[in-house]
Amino acid sequence: MARPIGPRHGFMEHLNWGYVQLGLFALVFGGLQLWWIGSILRGRRLARPMNEREFRRSLERIWSGDQKRR
Repeated sequence: MARPIGPRHGFMEHLNWGYVQLGLFALVFGGLQLWWIGSILRGRRLARPMNEREFRRSLERIWSGDQKRR
């Protein structure tokens, strides 16, 4: 059986698999960063004080939900 002439194929496959792993890690890390930033912004939005109209809406929602349960 003749041996192929040129560089070994195993080295290139190993090198490419390393890039695939690095790319997957970067995607997961980027996704976690976006989720974390979104959760911080969402928390700030929930922490701000309500104006009178928003307060009334929230009370109406609470009371209408309570009436449906009875």
